[in-house]
Amino acid sequence: MTNERHNVSWGIRFLNSKLPSPGVGGMLLIEGSKRSTRYLTRNMICEELAKGRPVHWIDGGMGLDPSKLIRPLARKKRGIEVLDNLHACRGFTAHQIAEIIKRLASESPNDENLVKGRLIVISDLASMFADTQVKRAEGSAMLKESLSNIQYIAKKWNSLVLVTVNYQAKPFLPKSMKSELKNAASDRLTILSQSKGVITAKLHSIDM
Repeated sequence: MTNERHNVSWGIRFLNSKLPSPGVGGMLLIEGSKRSTRYLTRNMICEELAKGRPVHWIDGGMGLDPSKLIRPLARKKRGIEVLDNLHACRGFTAHQIAEIIKRLASESPNDENLVKGRLIVISDLASMFADTQVKRAEGSAMLKESLSNIQYIAKKWNSLVLVTVNYQAKPFLPKSMKSELKNAASDRLTILSQSKGVITAKLHSIDM
């Protein structure tokens, strides 16, 4: 792993190829099943928490369960007290998710009450924007605005923003939304398989 001050460790036991750690200041799109993306992001969150660093988690897929972090933290010899550094919220609708991201982007860097972290996780971002109860044009517009805000947040706070997506989950994302996600990302990690803590993945920036 390179300079820890600028990079975030993967926090997983093994990748089939040794990938460089993702740098801060950009958005990393993690593509895969909910099971595999949640496994990876949980371990990255625990890596930061175990080192006493705050993490922000915005949940768009009803997967927020801090109790799932207790076991991996215990393996790092850390107790539940480090969960005090986890700042999490959940959006129940597309509008709520978009508003949460918008508010984070509008926060002032001079606000002493704002807890800054170098890792921000936004799980299942696009699923609500593709919901059949949201008009296609409106959902696309909210996704586009949210991705623009995410890029701004990453640079503003010098953080790595992880955005997870499952292309196989229903409702399926239209091609236009998939393109928006991929174009907005600084890099993409596609999880090809996961079994017993072993992840096989492809990092697109180096085609490895």
